[in-house]
Amino acid sequence: MGLTLLMFLPAVYAQNHAGIYYKLDESLPQDLPSIVANEKLKSDFDMGTSHFVLLRDDISTTDMNQLENALEDLPGITSVLSYHSLLGAGIPEFFVPDEVRTMLKQDGWQMMMVNSKYATASQEVSDQLDGMRGILKQYDSGALITGEAAMTNDLIETSAVDFNITNYISMAAIFLIVLFVFQSLTVPVVLVGTIELAIFINQGVPYFTGTDIPFIAPTIIGCVQLGATVDYAILMTTRLQEELRAGKSRDEAIHIAATSSDPSIITSSLVLFCATLGVSFVSSIDLIGSICVMLARGALISAAVSIFIMPSILSVCEPVFNKTSRYWRTVPPVKPSRIATALQSAAKKLPSGKKANADGGENPQAENEHASIGTSSPQIAPIKSIPEKSEASSNKAPRKKKHFAVFKHSLSRGKTKIPANSGSEADSEGLPTDPSDEKKAGEETLAKTH
Repeated sequence: MGLTLLMFLPAVYAQNHAGIYYKLDESLPQDLPSIVANEKLKSDFDMGTSHFVLLRDDISTTDMNQLENALEDLPGITSVLSYHSLLGAGIPEFFVPDEVRTMLKQDGWQMMMVNSKYATASQEVSDQLDGMRGILKQYDSGALITGEAAMTNDLIETSAVDFNITNYISMAAIFLIVLFVFQSLTVPVVLVGTIELAIFINQGVPYFTGTDIPFIAPTIIGCVQLGATVDYAILMTTRLQEELRAGKSRDEAIHIAATSSDPSIITSSLVLFCATLGVSFVSSIDLIGSICVMLARGALISAAVSIFIMPSILSVCEPVFNKTSRYWRTVPPVKPSRIATALQSAAKKLPSGKKANADGGENPQAENEHASIGTSSPQIAPIKSIPEKSEASSNKAPRKKKHFAVFKHSLSRGKTKIPANSGSEADSEGLPTDPSDEKKAGEETLAKTH
């Protein structure tokens, strides 16, 4: 814990003083034709950058002379080119053809080009732009300055504010997510603070190595590394909470959490490291290569912080977590689902008969009555059920045999000649016929018929 607090100071200092460049051409290969041409202009014509100024075209000749002289006196200005400096005072304006005049003056505006020997995105050219604005406002309050140096200077001022805001928003978003998951006020502070330490160390490495990084790298690293590696801390903290809820002591819980989480942390960090480091080797653009190298390095730094520092921090802060969190060491109660609650409320509103059907066709009151009857008179149910079942079975068997015998007898009468008085005598006498004899006669008749 003490080592973590001591590492914050040099990490934050190195991160704030790391070299940053804003010129995109510095990230390109130096053998490109455009880069070679710019270097040729700088060496042969002493042109570092060019400023383009827009002024009103109704400024008097005297004021234009004073303005041009004031601009040329600024440090680093090599030349000033304008419509007034090309035309001079001895040539009337109507002698100049429209094609030439419209190149530097039209629609109530005139253009002035100011060449500087300072490089773009340097502190010298920034001070030079401030001096030019002060001079131009004296002669034209609506004067405008554009060009590569002016746009880069605006980019520096804008990005300094926007990038800080995006970092704060990403930290606040992750803070709220961890707060919602753990229902704690101190767990998000510890987790986000530990991963921010790894980010500061990663961004401070260029300060110790003396290298410059592109201006967009700190923002990308701050957001991506925080979002990608905060899972390491969440994984270990979740396992610690599970072991504490299982009844383990603080030392046993953190030992089990660290031992079980280390393989997952190492695997995830190595995957991110290999994926980003390979891109840095292939890409010839320094902008992409620098960002991928920092991402690869950040994955290893975050893994090292999570494995070696995070367990100690969680162990020290665990009593604070217990006091500032809900259900830190106890399992939260399980709430019934909305569907179950709705069904229970609907069942209470139903009548007694429908309530039994809603409960799956079971009526507890009827079951109780049936049980009470069964226990009071256990002999009634068997006495009633057995004769009914025997009568039903005894009635069905003769009925089937009787129909089968009649059917066979009708077939035998249709196919064979049977004496008419034999059947009538049997019927008149009322003698019962044997079912087995009728069955045999029917089978013989069917065999003869087939």
